[in-house]
Amino acid sequence: MMHAGLLGIHRLDQARPLPAPRDLPADAPGGGASTLLQDDDLLLLSPRRSGLKAAERGGVIAAAWGTITGCLVPLPDGLRADDPRALLHLYAEHGEAFARQLNGHFVVLLRDRPRGLLLLIQDRFPGIATAYWLERDGLLLFSDRIEPLVRAYPDERRRIDRKALHQYLADTYLTAPATIYAGVRQLPCGEMLRVEAGGIERRVYDGWHRPARRQTDAKTALARYRGLLDDALGDWLARDPSCGFLLSGGLDSSVNVALAAGHGDRALPTFGIAATDFHTDAPYARRVAAAYGAIHTEKLVDGSRIDDLPRLAWELENPFFEPGMMLSWNALRLASEHVGSVVGGETAD
Repeated sequence: MMHAGLLGIHRLDQARPLPAPRDLPADAPGGGASTLLQDDDLLLLSPRRSGLKAAERGGVIAAAWGTITGCLVPLPDGLRADDPRALLHLYAEHGEAFARQLNGHFVVLLRDRPRGLLLLIQDRFPGIATAYWLERDGLLLFSDRIEPLVRAYPDERRRIDRKALHQYLADTYLTAPATIYAGVRQLPCGEMLRVEAGGIERRVYDGWHRPARRQTDAKTALARYRGLLDDALGDWLARDPSCGFLLSGGLDSSVNVALAAGHGDRALPTFGIAATDFHTDAPYARRVAAAYGAIHTEKLVDGSRIDDLPRLAWELENPFFEPGMMLSWNALRLASEHVGSVVGGETAD
């Protein structure tokens, strides 16, 4: 099933009433949506069975989509980082930059009614959970996908961002805040959309910080990197012990499997792609899997099947070109038949 996307509408112009939920469906054609939040200024529609939850305290509402994996500061007993009540607690303790304390891939929505403030917050590494928005007719529309926004205003499909198109033709991808549509923007990593008194402001809440002193010792840098990667893998395995691993045989995915194998006695499920008419690193993937006792599942791809191309384009939404894209799609599809989440390597060796 394709991911349909949620849709939020916030009123910027007090003279402009919010539309009725039935007029702005959040789900894909043929589906439906349920109303998660609704008041005079904010409407949040969520696809059925999305599992999206919200919490409210003292006129402050918080919700999040994506996956919050942990918190850098202690939380009250019994409160998990992915509980929306934890977001309310962190906001009360740390103010608008509270999302600095969160780990994971997520977008947070926070509405402070007493202050007339709305925050839409993007995590540090967007790409898994992404915030898109469109400002039009005195309304701010936002979603985790582009599709609900251009379904609300179909004429936006014809308004192509020519600068973004030029970037795609030159670089084969787009960078935030651009999308292929002139009216639709996406939040860059570590930024929030701050809405107050009808005004919209993009603000960095957690930017990249260069250390005052650069690490020049290779052994020290390597040890620190290995430790951080090992900790990250351990955290994810603790959250989802049954997760799988994409294994191409390249350096990045092989290191993931090697380190993850040290976090328990379970044989790791690994997934890879082999091909008949072009070279892949499948033989190396098999050797790595065997070396670390993984249960390796492999799919043979000959390039003849293109049935998934329309769905792949639908899921990507923005134009994107990468020669191995269909291989990645097939690997992820294979993994989805066996596990609920996968760890992949993204350093391209």
